[in-house]
Amino acid sequence: GRGMTEVRRNVYIPRDVGQTDGICEAKDTK
Repeated sequence: GRGMTEVRRNVYIPRDVGQTDGICEAKDTK
């Protein structure tokens, strides 16, 4: 995860990776 804001955006509105990727990134950041 780069920034909390970016991660949150991915989780809320996934671009192309999907929800799974967003969740994984969020966990990594935390």
